Amino acid sequence: MSGLMSITGFPDGPPAKVGVPITDISAGLLAANGILAAYIHTLKTGQGQMVDTSLLEAGIAYTIWESSGYFANGDVPGPLGSAHRVSAPYQALRTKDGYINLGAATQTTWEQFCRAVGLEALIDDARFRAPGDRKAREAELAALLEETLGQRDTRHWLETLGRRGWSPGRYTTWPRCTPTPTFKRGICWLTWKTRPWERCATSGCRSSCRKRRGRCGGGRRAWANTAGKCCWSSASTRQR
Repeated sequence: MSGLMSITGFPDGPPAKVGVPITDISAGLLAANGILAAYIHTLKTGQGQMVDTSLLEAGIAYTIWESSGYFANGDVPGPLGSAHRVSAPYQALRTKDGYINLGAATQTTWEQFCRAVGLEALIDDARFRAPGDRKAREAELAALLEETLGQRDTRHWLETLGRRGWSPGRYTTWPRCTPTPTFKRGICWLTWKTRPWERCATSGCRSSCRKRRGRCGGGRRAWANTAGKCCWSSASTRQR
């Protein structure tokens, strides 16, 4: 009903759903935001609120590019595989032994990528000179890039691009993903016993706030730490 299946999968393929129960999870997250907003409103005014969430609206909320194009120009979006709706190259590209997820959405990142992989000639190639040109010839461009990427393995390209300041993503299956340090730091493991001799586990989404001591007030910037990242606020507050 939300239209998500019509934009998921590959062109000319059968309808495909998103690989996770995205509307169920998102509706819950939106409900949590609504509850927090209602609670803040209650603290300020003493008035209660009715919080409403919707599976349908949770799905539609993800169609940012698609809705914009449809209502602006009447463009009916379709599935693009792993490609991006407006930028190219921005997709999974084949290497010798797998795939890497590559995103070169701007002219600067495109030129940096070409130099990193030895394809400087493409920078001045009239077919791919501007972002719009690259998107219009997305399939042709992907085939050219895979000719080069397919000559070396994924590890080589991850290291090569990493040395140039790039952060391409490795296409990773679940068994290969779970043992990594990054995964273990960011995921909350939930375990329970189904029988005295049997234990089950699943993953949850962690959100953490850490109390930090800092100087606030007098126009100074107050700093907070959420999920391990520093966020700066220009708000002027006083420490109580």
